Order: sequence, then C-alpha cells, then structure tokens
Amino acid sequence: MYHVLLSVPFDLAAIEEEAAQDRRPRHYLYRVAQTLDATVHQTATDTEISTLDRILGKITGMPRSWAQARRVARQVRSGDVVFTGDADAIILGLLCRLRRKRVKILSVVTWVDSRRYLVLLQRLRGERFVDTFLVNTPLKAERLRAVLGRRAADRVFFAHEQTDQRFFTPAPQTPHDRPLIFAAGREHRDYITLAEATADMDVDVKVCAISPNAGDIVHGRFPEKIPANMEFVPYPWQEFRQAYRDADVVVVPTLGGFGSPGLTVAVEAMSCRRPVVITRTEGTASELIDSGCAIGVELFDPTSLAAAIRYVLDLPAEADALAERGYQRALRDHSSDQLVSQTVRLMRQLADEPIVANPGFAAPVAEACRPAPTPPTGDAAPQLDQSSPVTVGVTARGAAS
Repeated sequence: MYHVLLSVPFDLAAIEEEAAQDRRPRHYLYRVAQTLDATVHQTATDTEISTLDRILGKITGMPRSWAQARRVARQVRSGDVVFTGDADAIILGLLCRLRRKRVKILSVVTWVDSRRYLVLLQRLRGERFVDTFLVNTPLKAERLRAVLGRRAADRVFFAHEQTDQRFFTPAPQTPHDRPLIFAAGREHRDYITLAEATADMDVDVKVCAISPNAGDIVHGRFPEKIPANMEFVPYPWQEFRQAYRDADVVVVPTLGGFGSPGLTVAVEAMSCRRPVVITRTEGTASELIDSGCAIGVELFDPTSLAAAIRYVLDLPAEADALAERGYQRALRDHSSDQLVSQTVRLMRQLADEPIVANPGFAAPVAEACRPAPTPPTGDAAPQLDQSSPVTVGVTARGAAS
C-alpha cells in the first residue's frame, strides 16, 4: 500500500478541481497519489500534541511532526511505501522501527544544510530509516551524498525542479504605461536589494511575497520603507500568472543557500517565456546563468541588479532571446509531468524490493531521474553584448545546483 504524508496541509482534490478550471496550477502529488491509489495523510491542526512531542520538537523537528508521525505509524503496515520529506521522513521511520514495522520511505529533501535535519541525519543515523532520498538539484545531491558517505550515498537521486506547464504558459502582455518588474516568493528573499536597485528607476515593481510551502519562520530581507514605485501584492493564482506574463523582467533576488531559493519562481517565469534576472549562488542559479537562461547578479549588490534590469529593458531583442532560451529549458527539464513519472517509478521500485531482516541499509533502486544537463561551452554558449556591464554564460562553470 502507498501513502503520501503532507507536512503542510493541502486539499489536493480541491486543488485539482480548481486546476481543471484553469484557476490555479495542479499539485503534482495529487497525480502521484491517484496513480498509485495512495492514502494521503494531512497534518491535522487538531492533532493531539503530547509533552514528549514538545520536548522532541525542541531538539529535532517540530512537535506537530512528531505527533503526526505517531498517528501515521499506527496506521501503516510493514511493506507499505511512504512519500514524505525532510525531518518528517526520519521521524516516521524511527517510530515505525520502534513498532517493529518495516516501512519503505521515499524522502524529498529540501534544505540539506538545515541544522535540525543534519542532527537527525547524523546523530540518529537517519539513513537507517529512509530508503531513498530525492532532491531537486545536483548540488543538493552532492552535498547529501557527502554527508551520508558510503553508508547511503547511492540512495540519493535527483529530479529537476518542476512546475505545472499546463497553467504557466506564455500569453500576451496586458498593456502598461511603465516597464514592469515582477518578483515573487518570501523564503530567503532579498527585497531590500531589489528596492535599492529600482527606487530611482522609472519602473513599477510588483512583489507577491507569498509561498504556499513556507513554514512559520520566514528568512528574508524586506525593506522597512517601501519605495513609491514598489508594491507588495497578494495575487490570487490567475492574477499571479498574469503578473509573470505582464512582466518586462522577472527578478529573483535571493540570499543563496543549498536550498536553491527562488528556483520555483525562476522556472515559472521561464515557463511563461519571460526574461529572468537571478542572484548568482552556487548551484542551479549559476547553471541557469551560465547556460544563457538567466542573467546573474551578485549577492547584496543593488548596482549589479540595476544594471541587469536596465540591460533587459534597453535591449528588447536580447531580452527576447533570453526569454526563449529559458522557455526551451523549462519545456525540456521542468515539467511537473516528468516529476510525477519519476516519483511514481521510484515508489513502485521500492514496493518491489524484498523486505530484508536487517533494514539498516536498503538496496539502491534503479536510476529514475536524469542527471543535470551539461551547459553549452565555447562557441555554443550564448553571449550578450560585451560592452554591457552584465554578461551571461561565456563559459560554463561546471558546478550545478
């Protein structure tokens, strides 16, 4: 039997119904659950949290994670396959083990360098309780394999960041008087640098600082005084999509980190065929920049960001070529349909594995996810006007995220 354990409560059926009416993007886990006839477990707000849950939550994870894992551990059976993520996967695996249940767990890992996650992974040898780790960038895979070492490095798999390309599609812009700069997301964002870069520009800046997957704690830099040309707007989904389409430039200003913040926004913008300016950080952001799919700027550098925005606005032919390269990349690598197929395949392979007497080390499943594409180099690498202060993708750096 298959299970999907959600750490953030979503009504997947309601989301799918709205998506069928083009009111919002589909959630890929609904399709995973439907394909596998999986039971979906929600994080219930009324779940009873014990004193022990609260104590353990202060050390590793959150009290609600322990409470939810206790509930699910009572319901699953040996041989079941569970999809979940990060600390929840290790906590559930541990509690199932204490109940002498051999459950197979596929864990999505978002923040490889999270202190609490590393505590669970290293001090509790969390790889004993997780059969397969799935990450969305090669850099995360490299980092996680380094942490796991020979104990479980061969159980780490990579699949590209995804978005629903049935919803996020190119469409004509709505006419507007001034150039429109659009930014989105709130986790690990640097909107102070964006505000400083655009405060004196003749542009409108719209920011949708909402994230459906964000936790209670937000890490980011937000301006105390918002410039007159900048507005924070909580768009509903259809207006959010149109904001991408209307944007003359989509800016993804981030604080960096192994979590690859801003990658979802970049992929959504590329799927809408809009030019992207993104903070250069180690990993996928740099790979997008070096492959000519985005323009890169340095961390906390408003001068560099302003120059990049002006470059896109002043050179429409270059901006259009940039948008097309990003669009083709999105179509090739970042469809949620691909991730659905890859996730289903990994879970089915786990279900087909024999249950072993000592489950400390699971046999690796066959490779189900593609490696990162090699960026073009030399003559094949796209180049921008070298007289501009902004350059893109002259050579590939080789490190991907």
